[in-house]
Amino acid sequence: TFTPDAVTLLAVLRGPQSGRASKLYSTVHSLLDLDEVAREGLPKESLTAVVGAATRSASEAVTARRSVIPDATWKRRTIRLNPAESDRTLRLARLIALTRHVWHDNEDDVTEFLSTPHALLGGRTPLECSATDLGTEMVEGVLRRLMFAVAG
Repeated sequence: TFTPDAVTLLAVLRGPQSGRASKLYSTVHSLLDLDEVAREGLPKESLTAVVGAATRSASEAVTARRSVIPDATWKRRTIRLNPAESDRTLRLARLIALTRHVWHDNEDDVTEFLSTPHALLGGRTPLECSATDLGTEMVEGVLRRLMFAVAG
């Protein structure tokens, strides 16, 4: 099975424009290092990068961001997310990394999969399911079925 390493997760968390996140992530060389940064709070722009990688439109990105942090709280955050928000951001980053692995880094296929309702998820989209840990596990199960070509 695929387990994303620190480099893979950093690519999702940094996004195409690194900004301040690059400096903070410069000390990350392992999952333990990344866990330590998350405990202190990931950079706010990491959540923007993650939802950008998971969605096809600005409205989808706002909806995905709201599943991690409400609007009022988002506006109050200046530099870092709190540990709980960081954990939810990392959960979504791990799901994106696995989806990229399954779809061979094809961004269109990744966002299409994450945004399309799936029968094995009760008609919900993988992105909707990723709002909870159990929902994320269900999406990971669907991706593993795809990875290993298991029907139903």
